[in-house]
Amino acid sequence: MNLAAYYMQVNSTLHAQGSSEDKIVFNCDISLYDNKRIEFADDSSSWNEQTGTGSIIEKAIINSLSISIGKSSPKISGNSFYDESWCILISVEGGSPIISNNTMIFNGDGIKATGGSPVISDNFIKSTKTASTGIRTIGIAGGEFTIARANK
Repeated sequence: MNLAAYYMQVNSTLHAQGSSEDKIVFNCDISLYDNKRIEFADDSSSWNEQTGTGSIIEKAIINSLSISIGKSSPKISGNSFYDESWCILISVEGGSPIISNNTMIFNGDGIKATGGSPVISDNFIKSTKTASTGIRTIGIAGGEFTIARANK
């Protein structure tokens, strides 16, 4: 799916699950920073591991797009992120998203959290520039931030 000059705002549920053999591809081939994203709004449905319902992006290739998470808790797992611009791959403002088993290769920042209680585990994070940050936390108050087995 090429978002071109648009962004995707999720107000309900995004269920994007590929497979090892058949990955979902999200592309953005423009340079407008504001439109290069998939945005989980505060009222989007959170992932429920027990029932397998809610918002998930799994086994996808995400080229030149960022994921913005409001106060919801999607699962972002098993994906390959590639970005040559200076954007933030995943921005967390709230909720308790699960960010696991991703490969992230980028120029800007990998994961930036300013709120919530994200659980970040088993990701491969690689910057192609020296001025980049893999995982950045800024002013998180009232939440628990968990990082486990980060590979760099």
